[in-house]
Amino acid sequence: MEKVGDKISGAGEKLLPLTAGMQAAATIFGKQNMSGMLAIINASEEDYNKLTSAIYGCEGTAKNMADTMQDNLAGQLTILKSQLEELAISFGEILMPTIQKIFLNLPRIKCIFFVRKRYG
Repeated sequence: MEKVGDKISGAGEKLLPLTAGMQAAATIFGKQNMSGMLAIINASEEDYNKLTSAIYGCEGTAKNMADTMQDNLAGQLTILKSQLEELAISFGEILMPTIQKIFLNLPRIKCIFFVRKRYG
């Protein structure tokens, strides 16, 4: 069964041919974001400045939301997971030269075991 939103968006594509500017916007921003970006592009300078001020004025809000999201068990587990991944990367960087040497010498080690097994 087709959703109402799909029907409406499909009807819009059939009824209104895209102009060259709209096609370019759809290519750059994607069909989902095209209308929003065209609204911003076609806005007056005053409206654009209001939007810009609103975006830059919300930086404290984003930090508050991030703090709230991490102020629970799931947030603490996310922090722990991140720290464990960082630790694993550090171990990998420390151990990588040794691991590379082992793999480079693997044919020799194999040969030594073969000789010992065969000739005792």
